[in-house]
This record gives sequence, C-alpha cells and structure tokens, in this order.
Amino acid sequence: MNKLGAALVVLFMASGIASAQTLNFSDVSSDDWFATDVEKLVSLGVIDGSQAAYRPADSANRAEMSKLIIEAFDIPLESPQFQTFTDVSTSEWYFKYVETMAMNGIAVGYVDANGNLTDEFGPQDPITREQAAKMIILGASLPLNQECSAIFTDVTHTMWSYEYVSSLYANSIVEGYSDGTFLPRKNINRAEIARIISKSLNPQARTCS
Repeated sequence: MNKLGAALVVLFMASGIASAQTLNFSDVSSDDWFATDVEKLVSLGVIDGSQAAYRPADSANRAEMSKLIIEAFDIPLESPQFQTFTDVSTSEWYFKYVETMAMNGIAVGYVDANGNLTDEFGPQDPITREQAAKMIILGASLPLNQECSAIFTDVTHTMWSYEYVSSLYANSIVEGYSDGTFLPRKNINRAEIARIISKSLNPQARTCS
C-alpha cells in the first residue's frame, strides 16, 4: 500500500471513531455507572452532547425534566396561545414543554393542602424522585403496577406517589437503595435521570411473588 492509501485508511478510521463517539462530556468517565445511559440519550438527541459538561451530580429542575420527558418519548410539542400556569409565561424557553406536559396530563402543577390546583408549576424547583417517577410513568405510558407490593420501606400505599414509584420497580427501571428505601422526596440528580429515562425506553416487566 502506498503512502497516500495508508493516509486515507488512517483518515477513514479516525473519522469513523469520531462519528461513533457520543460521550464527550469532561465530567463523565466511561467507567461511571451512568455513562452508557448518558451516551444513549445523547445518541437519541434527548441530551445535548455539544455541551462541555453534563454535571451528573446536579439536580434538575421541573422545567428541564419536562423537556427531557417530551423529547425522550416523542410526545408532539403543543403550541398554545395561552398560559396554564401563572409562573410559566409564554416567553420562557420551556413554555411549550411545560404546556405539553399539562395538556397530556403528565404534570398538572402544584396542589394546595386541600388537593386543589394552585395554577403554579414551579419550573425552577428541583424535581424529587417521586415527582420524576410520576412523569416517567405517564410520559412513557407504562402500565401501572398490579403485582409487586411492599417494595420500598419508605413508600407506602397511602402516599400519592406509591403507584408511580412501584410501577418503576415493576417495569425494572429502578431498584432503590441497598437499605430497602427509595427516598421519594430526595432531589433526583442528572446521573439518576439519565439512568431512569434510558431504562424506561426499554422497560422489562418484573416477576413479583
């Protein structure tokens, strides 16, 4: 093989490697437990791979989660001329995503102590693990749990989030912590979000005794 041919082979191989690489965040190592999940979502266009860092330990807010849900599950984006929530104006980048969540019944905003809607969404509020569970189950149209019971010690049948959290488990999306808890009110971080969305794209029904 002449020098020109060898150069072309090297160039071709280098181009192939570059085009196949989707994991390019400075703060995500290939041996991180969530690395393949981040890479999968980058390749699907759910996560913007052009950013320098992913910030896996950071919390995500409710507006950011809305965008991820809409894009991950290919939910048609709505373009209403009105605003449903007093704290989500039509000029915000996340307006269409939040409105699409509301119009599809995935997230309807906050309720007061009596269970009445307050007309507030809290777009800048960090999202909790139980709130994320509800958005995932409804956004992905996954079946609600009918078989698995007494899964996590801190998620009881009387809690509003029970059916959503238990449904994540029933669909093999979450396992919880080693001590048997789920920590439903803990803010979910971006590494956990990558894992939960990635696995929800390929749910596996779990056999429960």
